[in-house]
Amino acid sequence: MDAGSGDRPGRLRRSRDGHGLHALRLRRDSGYAEPPARRQRAGRGGLWRALLLAGDQLRLPLRRSVAHPERHPDAPVGGRRRREGPHQPERQRRPPSPAHPSLRPAERRPRAAEEQRRSVLGRGLQRSREPERRRGVPRSGRLRLLLIPLIAFLVGVAAAEAPPPSHDATSHHSFADVDHWVSVFDDPARDAWQKPAAVVRALEIGRGMTVADLGAGTGYFSRYLAAAVGGSGSVLAVDPEPNMVAYLRARAEREHTDNVVPILASADNPRLPVGSVDVVLIVDTYHHLDDRLTYLRGLQRFLRSHGRVAVIDWHKRELPVGPPREHKLAREQVVEEMTAASYRLVAEPDFLPYQYFLIFAPR
Repeated sequence: MDAGSGDRPGRLRRSRDGHGLHALRLRRDSGYAEPPARRQRAGRGGLWRALLLAGDQLRLPLRRSVAHPERHPDAPVGGRRRREGPHQPERQRRPPSPAHPSLRPAERRPRAAEEQRRSVLGRGLQRSREPERRRGVPRSGRLRLLLIPLIAFLVGVAAAEAPPPSHDATSHHSFADVDHWVSVFDDPARDAWQKPAAVVRALEIGRGMTVADLGAGTGYFSRYLAAAVGGSGSVLAVDPEPNMVAYLRARAEREHTDNVVPILASADNPRLPVGSVDVVLIVDTYHHLDDRLTYLRGLQRFLRSHGRVAVIDWHKRELPVGPPREHKLAREQVVEEMTAASYRLVAEPDFLPYQYFLIFAPR
């Protein structure tokens, strides 16, 4: 304040024209600069004048005085309406957005559009979830339901990528050493568990029939089969090993079994007469065949209309006799392969202790 005001320093006094601190607060609340003439009448003190000049230069909108919180900004000041300058048209106040009151109108527009878009999407998502809510499926349950087809798909892919079971031979022996295999195949102790006479009876082989002993080897079964078919029948002793075929021929001459006909076969062709075989007997030879499905399908053309194929091989477990376990084929695999080759299982005698005995007919 001025020194000539007569008031003590550091104190404000009301001006003579009736405009005091209260008027100053109202003017500051209005957000407009005070006209020069009014500023001159506002007070003579230097501090007072400095405050007015500072507010005029900053032109900052100040908060409404807490003394009159209920007064509207357009209310009359000192009995008068606040004046509008010639270049200051009355501005239209826009109520702030209730969601974001701190944003200016230019900032609210994109935010409002974004909120409207989210609101629309939210209603769509809510409608899409309504059936699930009505069904009472919790969110965790829905997640599990989505995972089930995914797991099933992955399991299917893994199964498709797994290699199929092999249809090739599990072992390839050389049967050129005939003397060795004679001691193995014709061991007198074999009759106890191989039961050749019972096998021939189970096959219902009659007189005059043609029987193929596939993989005849040393002719262990050939002599029993020759006795079953009689002189009017024939036994085709088939083997791919030339030394074995020579031995079979010599044995037939030695035993006077003229109805035994040795045949040198190849690995993929038994070389049997087409459509003339009643029974094909495969004993301990099935696991030596390569590409079995093709071989077995081709075998059908050598059968008569009522022809049958009998397979005798080792159970896939540890046994006191027979080949190592890894050379054996499970019964189920044999049935599956024969079925795939268009055969059906018609009989299964179970009197052999170490081997399965399966009888098939073409479908």
